[in-house]
Amino acid sequence: MHIAYVCRCLGLNPGKITDPTAAENIYLLSTCIDFIFKNPKEINACFPAQLVPQVEARKHPYNAYRIHTEYGTLTCGLTAIQFIEAYELQDCPPEKLPLLAAILYLPGRYTSERAHLLAHRFAGVDPVVLQAISFNFTAFINYLFTQTPFHILRAKRGTAAVTATITTGMAESLYNLSADGLGNVDVIGQMPLISISSYCVKR
Repeated sequence: MHIAYVCRCLGLNPGKITDPTAAENIYLLSTCIDFIFKNPKEINACFPAQLVPQVEARKHPYNAYRIHTEYGTLTCGLTAIQFIEAYELQDCPPEKLPLLAAILYLPGRYTSERAHLLAHRFAGVDPVVLQAISFNFTAFINYLFTQTPFHILRAKRGTAAVTATITTGMAESLYNLSADGLGNVDVIGQMPLISISSYCVKR
């Protein structure tokens, strides 16, 4: 996998690398990559990065939500309601992955209905790409709930990593914030995930 990543970054076709020295150099470069495995037997499913920035569905490109960690600050392009609805689809069966992708890659203002309509386009996307989208989102969830102070959104199972099992806390939080006078539920749902999380932590 790391060799394939190096070849892709360098624009190389691995099938055309026949020189032994070149092959050795590619291998040495691959050993310098420190993701996506913690060790040879365990996948690192906890990181704040967008590794699938764009997906093509029916010959139309769709850009992913953004994740930025520069200057020691975390920001994310997901809205609160978008995150909640995507979170509820974690560990979903393969036939629901197009909906998860549509939720995460929906352009413009997010609504559940628009995401459902867009899901039909993502039904034709390579299943491996859909699995990659799901994995990337799971890794972000795990990072958010274990490496940041946003415990208000957390749903733990003992001391294990965050799973897709969700309490009603997330959806209820939107109504609680509305009751606090922050705005109506629709307005709060469209607010950036990190901004809402920060507000909840300070409450």
